[in-house]
Amino acid sequence: MHRFLFLFAFLICTIKPVVAQSHFSVDAQYVQGFQSHTLELFHIPVDQYFASGLNGHLYYEYHFAKPAINLRLGLGGQMMYFNGESGGEEFSGNSAKFEILLQGLYRFSEKWKAGLGVNLENNRDGDQFRAKSTDNFRYNALLDVHYNVSQRFSLLLRYSHVIYPNVDAYLLYNPAQRLSFGINYQITKP
Repeated sequence: MHRFLFLFAFLICTIKPVVAQSHFSVDAQYVQGFQSHTLELFHIPVDQYFASGLNGHLYYEYHFAKPAINLRLGLGGQMMYFNGESGGEEFSGNSAKFEILLQGLYRFSEKWKAGLGVNLENNRDGDQFRAKSTDNFRYNALLDVHYNVSQRFSLLLRYSHVIYPNVDAYLLYNPAQRLSFGINYQITKP
């Protein structure tokens, strides 16, 4: 991943002279999860499914003057609470996830920026990790929209969609689609 970032930065720097600065920021968000299809648990449909939670991240952000983009690397976590009903039986629980995010944001104006990214998070809890298993981690696509309220505060809206693995058993405690909103605060100035 470091090689990819280095290569990307090198290519941008060789095309045009680039002026850039870096800074740190944090965010906190409320998360609402939902599914794109009806989930099944042992071939029985899941009804009245509800999932919500909170997440937060620390970002290292590289701020380019021209082109007007920000590259972000983030570390964070998420706590999701879920419940539902399947075959007349109710279930509930919570799930903690650690995340690594990589994003690119384009600054449309002083107030608005938006962009795409990916994140990697644990799909299984630590005590359930299996060697050589392909489903220990989950990959998501991200879409972010930021509105700057002040120089350091911005409102954030994020949409997340699962890329892999898209399996019903995992989607019960970590929904396929998540919509979140919250605030972002720049700890240091760019």
